Amino acid sequence: MPDRWGRPSSSLDQQFVHHSGVNVTSINLGGGVTWTGPTCCASGSFCSAGNPVNPWYSQCIPGTAPATTSDAGNGNPTTTTTSTVPTSGSCVGAPLAPYSQCGGFGYVGSNCCASFSGVTYACQGGYWWMSCTPSGNQPPATTTTNIVVPVTTTTNVVVPATTTTRAATTTNPVVPTTTANVPSTTTSNSATPTGCVGAPLAEWAQCSGIGYTGSTCCSSGLVCVVSSQWWGSCQKAPPTTAASTTVSASTTKVTSTTTPASATTTKVTTSSASPTSTHFPMHPPPARVFAPYLDVTKSTISVSDMQNARTNWVILSFIVAGSNNQPTWASQYDITSSFYMDAINSIRANGNDIAIAFGGYDFQELALVITDVKQLQAAYQSVIDRYQVSWIDFDIESTSIYDTAANDRRAQAIAGLQQANPGLTVSFTVSVIPSGMVSSGISWITNLKSRGVRIDILNILAMDYGVPGENGATGMGGYAIQAAQSTYAQLQQIGYTSTKLGITPMIGANDVSGEFFTLANAQQVVDFALANSYIQMLAFWSLHRDSACSGQCADYTNYAAVVPLYDSSRIAQNAFDFSHIFNAF
Repeated sequence: MPDRWGRPSSSLDQQFVHHSGVNVTSINLGGGVTWTGPTCCASGSFCSAGNPVNPWYSQCIPGTAPATTSDAGNGNPTTTTTSTVPTSGSCVGAPLAPYSQCGGFGYVGSNCCASFSGVTYACQGGYWWMSCTPSGNQPPATTTTNIVVPVTTTTNVVVPATTTTRAATTTNPVVPTTTANVPSTTTSNSATPTGCVGAPLAEWAQCSGIGYTGSTCCSSGLVCVVSSQWWGSCQKAPPTTAASTTVSASTTKVTSTTTPASATTTKVTTSSASPTSTHFPMHPPPARVFAPYLDVTKSTISVSDMQNARTNWVILSFIVAGSNNQPTWASQYDITSSFYMDAINSIRANGNDIAIAFGGYDFQELALVITDVKQLQAAYQSVIDRYQVSWIDFDIESTSIYDTAANDRRAQAIAGLQQANPGLTVSFTVSVIPSGMVSSGISWITNLKSRGVRIDILNILAMDYGVPGENGATGMGGYAIQAAQSTYAQLQQIGYTSTKLGITPMIGANDVSGEFFTLANAQQVVDFALANSYIQMLAFWSLHRDSACSGQCADYTNYAAVVPLYDSSRIAQNAFDFSHIFNAF
């Protein structure tokens, strides 16, 4: 069975429910509603009999049965363990590369993770999917005071600073805890300022950051503003001041080993204030917006694709933590790279725009690995600045939503982002069942409220329910509508009375067997959204799956189909049929 986003497991999932009769081998069929075959698992396997969220589907799994909790939703049982296979010192198999699968439902391969570039990786994740990700015991990123940043004689260069006084012993940059104005020795801005290297850059061009090797010089009237250790860009020089206006400041001396000899030491003023934004113009989404999700690990979207889909917005997915806890696309592409920039520029050149989603079902959202709130805020800010986005989305699901410490850090960081970026639209995406959010989702949203976070849009994942609707609701369209109504009522109770709602189904075949979101269901949801002003956003997972599908492609029962679930709706349709329906919103 694929995970929520359509990635296939290593073998066919089968069913089981009761322990009686002939033994069933691991991964084989063993039960479920209407199932009449063998219901016992062979030695060395276990069955999660009585799955409360999906009586239609079960499976014999190798290993020992994990303890389960009562908080489940969207077809995913939650557990108090992280794997059905041994980890940490008792692994079996060859060492795996970073972010390789190492466990989860139906997985039978190696669960050993190799170290890479001095980083220890551990087999971590959720019930359905585990991968080799950086161990939580890694040292914090703030163990050094070296900041890689071009130093010029221009006025008021914004430089990240830290109050850490530990001697500089490496060349690793510090995760910034704040920004500060550096008083300069002159008041003029030169096209090729002293201390920089390279040709003058245009406004908003990158001029600094980890891995950046280009010019550090900005054109006349511009300065290199460093938002974080990952990103700096050429921007209009701020008004001249004699010193920073921050209060309760302390001073430290920071030595940069990468700056020219003429400017190797810079005295910076730091404070406990949150990182500031670069304040580029914000362009929020309209009162009604159709914005499908787009998996950036698939083929690049083209302008013609967006024109054919008739959509003006796409949500690029997902930004997660990389091997050094820096923001990356799907743990594969650092944001300092040119990955997807051509596509983004083309989209915007044609009058369209993008939003960016953090988190997702797999990998590690940044708050799980960055334990300092200000550093976390700076990491989020670096993404905002890098792509100049006006809309960000936090998709917190799988086991991530149960990490209350990470949730609280994230909430504080987002509250800071909203203060630093007036006009920024922030949406939150949560798993639901037809009766609304389950307890984990309610706790997450309640924590956001307690930290003063504004929720512009709460987007519900109307998919993979695993449970029927209530009060007569039927079909995936009816379930989505009931989930929206239920969640909106929950928001009122929590105190988010002005928050708008988004609805995001998984088009076509869902991960839960027997759940299909059809074209007719899409029309139901659009009609409902048009009739209710509290619905601001419609989306779906994902634009790549809204493709032409017929014959073998449309046979969901055929797991050997040429087109996999993550690239197809697996129901009969023409290209962009779902987009054309949703575009009426």
